[in-house]
Parts: sequence; structure tokens; C-alpha cells
Amino acid sequence: MKTNEITEYTATMTGNPFLYRETRIVVKMVCAGYDDGSIRDEVINRNAFQCDKKNTNLKHLAEVKLRLSLLPADCVKLIDESDTETSRLILFYALLVRYRLLREFMAELLYEKLLLMEPLLRIPEVDIWLAHKKEQDDKVTTWTESTMKKVKQVLLKMAMESGYLKKEKSDYRILNVMVPKVLIDEIQRNRDDAYRKYFLIR
Repeated sequence: MKTNEITEYTATMTGNPFLYRETRIVVKMVCAGYDDGSIRDEVINRNAFQCDKKNTNLKHLAEVKLRLSLLPADCVKLIDESDTETSRLILFYALLVRYRLLREFMAELLYEKLLLMEPLLRIPEVDIWLAHKKEQDDKVTTWTESTMKKVKQVLLKMAMESGYLKKEKSDYRILNVMVPKVLIDEIQRNRDDAYRKYFLIR
């Protein structure tokens, strides 16, 4: 079983959203044989991300590279070669390895609600769940109200962009997603059964 799963809570997700487009840009360059220096040049000097802020480009490039480092090479390649739905789920897999809070959000809220046949996720439920996290962990306790609000927004947005949530008025509908065989095989080879919950596989 791989040991590269990041186990500490981090709020860095608030400044690094899904980054799907940026990830595919970097993966395309990796698959084309670009080295780190060439990729950095394309992003910073040639504005591959189409963002005028150098610091933002640097931050997003570093985050994309970290996420890709958490994936096996065949999954990285599939981000470039697969359809949009599959490549988004592979990126979501990297996010799950990267962010402990996202893993717990998927397992403790979305998966459990589906088991109870409650397909609607309500914002107060997310607020209560996050409040419990703040009570349970010293690091999360230090997060400000503003940080908690941003963390909530990013968790919801990541789940939406990967296809697991759909906005319905003030609530979110939890959706069943067809997980591609390549990811199911990867989970069976290298992860424990908890990852089935993270992908809402019942």
C-alpha cells in the first residue's frame, strides 16, 4: 500500500482550487517530454495558465506538481489521454490523497448520507461537521472563521467539479458517479477500502 497519503489537516486548499485546466496543461507538457525548467518557463514567461499574476502562477504550478507527484505515472498519462469525466476523477483522486479533510468530507458526510438514502446535503450540516472538526483537532482549532468559510466553499466546489454534487437552490444533491475501471483497479492495488467510500462506491 502506498504511503504518500497526506495525513495532516491543511487549509492550503483555499488558495488552490480544483485547477483542472492548469493540471491538463502541465500534464500535456509532461507527456510531451518537457523538463521542469521548460514547464516553468511556459507557465511563468509564456503565461500558459493565462493568468497575469506571476505569484499566482507559481503557486498553482507548485500545487499541480505536488498533486501529480501523488499519482502513479499511468494515471498522470490518463489525465491527458482520457475524456473530461475520467480525467476529472483522476485529478479528484490526487486531491483525495492530498487533502485529509476532503477524504473525511466525502466519507463522513456524502457517503453516510447516501447510505441513509438522504440525497440532499444542506449547508447547516456542513457547518456542524466542520465545527466538530474544529473541536477535535488542535490545528483546525486555529483556523479563523474566514478560513473555515473558505474551506467549506472549496470542499463543496471540489465535489461539484468532480461530479459528486449538484446545486439545488440552497442545497446540494449528492450524485452517483461512474468511477472508471482504471481508478477502481488503482484503489484495489494501492489503497485501503476507505477509498471506495471517498469515491462513494457502495
